[in-house]
Amino acid sequence: FAGSGLALIFAQRIVLGDLKTTLRWIGRHWVAVLMTIILASAMALIVLGLGNRYWLAFSVTLLLAFLIATVDRIKHENALTRFLWSDLFKTNDPGKFKELIGHYVRPTVFGPIILLLTTGNIATWLLLDPAPFSRGLAGSLPRLACFFLGLLVLVIFRYYAVWVNLPFCRRFLHLAEFTNQDYDGNVEEHGTLLAFCGHITTGKREQDQPTDYAAENADAIRRTLAAAVAGASAAAATEAAAATGAIAAARGTTAYTPTAAGPLPTIIVLAIESLWDITQVPGLTFTTDPLEPLRADYAGEARVNWFAGLTSNTEFEFLTSLSLRFMHDSACPFIKIDRPVPALPAHLREIGYTTTAFHSFTRTFYARDKVYPRLGFDQFFGVEDFEAAGQAEKKGWYMGDAALVQPIINQLEQPGPQLVFAVTMQNHGPYTPDRYAESEYEPEATPTVAPELALSAGDERAIINYVQGVRDSGKMYRAIRDYCQQLDRPVMILSFGDHLPGIGDHSGFRIFLRSGLVHSIKDDAMFSVPVFCWTNPAGQALGLSTDLGLPAREAGPSGSVPSIGFNTLAPRLLRCAQLPTTPIQQVALAAEARQQKARSQTDDDLLRAYAWLQYDWLWGQGLIDPKSF
Repeated sequence: FAGSGLALIFAQRIVLGDLKTTLRWIGRHWVAVLMTIILASAMALIVLGLGNRYWLAFSVTLLLAFLIATVDRIKHENALTRFLWSDLFKTNDPGKFKELIGHYVRPTVFGPIILLLTTGNIATWLLLDPAPFSRGLAGSLPRLACFFLGLLVLVIFRYYAVWVNLPFCRRFLHLAEFTNQDYDGNVEEHGTLLAFCGHITTGKREQDQPTDYAAENADAIRRTLAAAVAGASAAAATEAAAATGAIAAARGTTAYTPTAAGPLPTIIVLAIESLWDITQVPGLTFTTDPLEPLRADYAGEARVNWFAGLTSNTEFEFLTSLSLRFMHDSACPFIKIDRPVPALPAHLREIGYTTTAFHSFTRTFYARDKVYPRLGFDQFFGVEDFEAAGQAEKKGWYMGDAALVQPIINQLEQPGPQLVFAVTMQNHGPYTPDRYAESEYEPEATPTVAPELALSAGDERAIINYVQGVRDSGKMYRAIRDYCQQLDRPVMILSFGDHLPGIGDHSGFRIFLRSGLVHSIKDDAMFSVPVFCWTNPAGQALGLSTDLGLPAREAGPSGSVPSIGFNTLAPRLLRCAQLPTTPIQQVALAAEARQQKARSQTDDDLLRAYAWLQYDWLWGQGLIDPKSF
């Protein structure tokens, strides 16, 4: 128990940052402290039963507590996310446990714990009777009892998030609610070790089942959605009338139909890893604009739901027009799609498009090899395919963005209208000093850094590594745009960043705070990414627009940041391309407008219906047909 108490203090000290704050937390959360001691004691009992050495039980328990707390702190500092049990098994995902240990948890981090274990064991050996300390328990029965008692307690804490929220537990234990929506709050109220256990359960559920989810309520939900679609269609009709006539005339028809002959625009979507405007950071000065190839095509800002990771969440919202707003903190619904879901590729395929996805990393990353076909992609090319074709030239750790240009051009040379959706990888973090060879850097990637930023050498190198990746992404964009410029058929290119980068030696967001760009890690600026839109001369001749209706970010550290959701980006693109939108896309647009005004999600019937439909399509019984509203 003494060792477990020490493990608790050590873990909280790592997460909270100093001993004074840790002791204050212990005084205010004494029930959570007792629960954590019981949990840590269970781990010690299991080790004691297996190894039959007190010193080993003490050491392993403290080491596990240290490891969980350290990885949790480092992951939060670099990506504003918490260390989850599921991270242990995502070994092919950059930024997960394997990569955290390899890139962020440096060997020097283990110095304090090794010193503590060594001195603690020596002191215990000298101060106490060394015989039982070294030998452990006598007989096999006590060892079995320790092992199974510890195992039983661990199983109970495996479901901590379930029983701690039961009414009688809340009444007698006076613990804060363990919520699905605020993982940071769980760590603050329950401590890092209890939160790690509780998140095992909450991490399995992406969205709560609506309380009124039942077949008899489907018609009412459908009527609410249909009313929203009708309203959205009426609002868009006047806006699109003139453009519709122009494009219909160009196609030789009086109105658009899915089988109309004529130049349906090819659509290219580039989801560029960590693309963001780093020139916004006060105190950084560049000789040339890192975003120069894209700057003229800036179309505004959109809000993502994550910082420095979870690209698939941005893909999910863009492709499906469903919303992460209705899901739990740390949700990753993309990888759990196990059925066909109405999405942009499926919609365009129905009207004659060939739909192709590219990703310059493994096909299994975020289960894209399974999910993309369920969203309507005809074909998907991953890094394995590029390697087989000799097209996977690396820059730094990953396949370079430049290597994607030729495969995309090859696809554009195929007959018929194309949807090309490409997710890049080169500029994925972390941006550690060993990222690129010296010959791979350009002088323009190195900024002048104001002294008041007080950045470490590692921070400055991380900035250079990141900017080099941005410059390479811009070259890829320019090469694709230049190719499309000379085509005699209409082409639209939509490009965006999937999330902000986590830049820094030991913290992904310290530079944002230190520069004054944001005042807290919860500021909207931490989740606002730039969007770029362009059409070639053939598209301009047809009247295709690049005005997505997105607000721009105001200049300066105090500039306001818009909060337009990524789930509305696909219908905005289709309207610019003068293509029909789907019912769910129209619901997303209507819900976005309501969400800007509603005081809470539960106050608005449309938002409740939207969440109900989303649950039905992703996890429920499929009660509502995608074309029935």
